[in-house]
Amino acid sequence: MPGSFGATNSDDGADAFTQSSAKTGVFGRNDSTVPAPAGSVGGNGVFGLSTVPNASGVFGANSNGGIGVAGNSDNGSGMMATTKSSANQGIFAANNATAPAPAGSVGGNGVFGLSTVPNAAGVLGANNSGGKGIAGVSNDGVGVYGIGKIAGQFDGKVEISGDLNVVGNTAFSSSVSCLAGLSTVGSVVHIGGVEIKGGLSCGDISTTGNITANGDISSLARTARSSSTSRVQSDSKQERLW
Repeated sequence: MPGSFGATNSDDGADAFTQSSAKTGVFGRNDSTVPAPAGSVGGNGVFGLSTVPNASGVFGANSNGGIGVAGNSDNGSGMMATTKSSANQGIFAANNATAPAPAGSVGGNGVFGLSTVPNAAGVLGANNSGGKGIAGVSNDGVGVYGIGKIAGQFDGKVEISGDLNVVGNTAFSSSVSCLAGLSTVGSVVHIGGVEIKGGLSCGDISTTGNITANGDISSLARTARSSSTSRVQSDSKQERLW
């Protein structure tokens, strides 16, 4: 068998290799069917441990386009990572390329998640201690971007601290309150009251409730009110461009 064990404290503990693409450099297995004792690191096929601060317990690399580390399980999680440090991550992934990803490719991402389960997600984030389930940050681009039949769906309150710009039509089935201006290129269809702390600029406005704005109300078409109790009110001025 090609390979050797280290003879001194300065050698690698073991060196194993093969030139067959059908075999592995090192193969470890555990044939026990009994669960490992609680708190034990036993039961693994391979266990790696390092006390070097800037090294890994297990490190995998592929210099010919393959995967550095892969995990698979028929009935459990493919991979699991944990940490008890609030200054670090359970999993950290980075892509250090600077060239754009090829058109139509899913490459270039730091993390890519895929699921074929109909009622599950490609990537799921959760926080059980009051923090954010998923957060997106970009200094020069979009923080969070979604594509789909429904690009974004929210079950609960939605808070926006900046401006809300809508290119298409906007439809609401309950009251809307904006602390800043509301700007949309398309029409606004709404059932209920609309309260805006800034200006309102849009195409058609159709509402069964009231529209109250502390800034300008500018409509490129007309304001439709379905009942005599509805009103359009502005603390500044109201422009009807029709």
